[in-house]
Amino acid sequence: MRQFSVLRITKHRTRIIDRLCHLTTIAQNRPVSWEDKFSRINLLNPWSNRDLTPFPAENIVLDKTTRHVVQLLQELRSFAIHRIDRATTKRCNRALENLDLESAKVAIPGQAARAYEILQGMEALKDVSNDFISIPHPTAETYRLVLRNFAKDPKGNPNDAESVVRRMEQRYTDFTQLDMMPKVAHWNDVLRAWSVNTVDTFEEEKAYKAATLLQHLKTKSLVDGYSYSHTLKACLVSCSSTTSKRARTLGLEIGNKVFSDYKVQLDKKLFEADSFPYSLYLQICRYLPQSKRRHELALSAYDDGCVRGIINNYVLDSLSKSIPPSVYRKRMGDVWDNSRSHKNTAA
Repeated sequence: MRQFSVLRITKHRTRIIDRLCHLTTIAQNRPVSWEDKFSRINLLNPWSNRDLTPFPAENIVLDKTTRHVVQLLQELRSFAIHRIDRATTKRCNRALENLDLESAKVAIPGQAARAYEILQGMEALKDVSNDFISIPHPTAETYRLVLRNFAKDPKGNPNDAESVVRRMEQRYTDFTQLDMMPKVAHWNDVLRAWSVNTVDTFEEEKAYKAATLLQHLKTKSLVDGYSYSHTLKACLVSCSSTTSKRARTLGLEIGNKVFSDYKVQLDKKLFEADSFPYSLYLQICRYLPQSKRRHELALSAYDDGCVRGIINNYVLDSLSKSIPPSVYRKRMGDVWDNSRSHKNTAA
């Protein structure tokens, strides 16, 4: 009888613990304001003690879920706490995926920094071992999700994004983890991080850094059409700079070279032609100061696109904004008349 009572109490206690864990999970996944900061609620900043981690990041804006995961990672590293509510690889990846999904609905301040914090917390556990619990080490999926967050954050640091791929390379070469071998998609996320970046600090080096990385990747056959699109986008953003003449100059010069190289790769049949790089280059041509050269380059790109069969409305719209209306009408002929009559009919 006594054994039966003890068994009932043990089962009841287990149900209570499971219920508390379930409620904790619900609370963590509840939608919260992305403006939440450490200073607004009385929770420990797990990165405040510089003796506990080599990656301090003070004043990082973190949502509650990300902060809680980072705090659990810090507890594992510092105190090896045995608790049911702990960080796991699956849980970290889910937090990274949530950041990526939420960014499609609303801009998330510090999106890349949050993802980077989780990754650094996981990497800091590389020398930690425990016979009773599994240590959350980053997987190939972890690195992929971190890079996706960098590729969508205009305020992120593209150099950190590149370092993430370098770490994948190191794990591939040093530890022969085959799934860690960086692929074209990983590097494209780094190039995209440069193309979407709006931080003034990187304004003058954006086009140069993206083009330099593109050339390096080309020697390793790690480029495709998207690689050139992201690099041209970085050049276009530099061309549109209103504060730096050097950024505009570099954007124009590098943009011309990248587009010329793109056409060479197309001639080699390395990948199929796409309209997006042509549309981006025509937008770059808008910023050329010499009107005659601007018209020549824009029309030359358009003619090349006609030969390759990739002209669409986006290319035509970019061309119309790169050359005067009279030159556009003369070149388009019936296309101009048809588009104009279509607009009048729609009106």
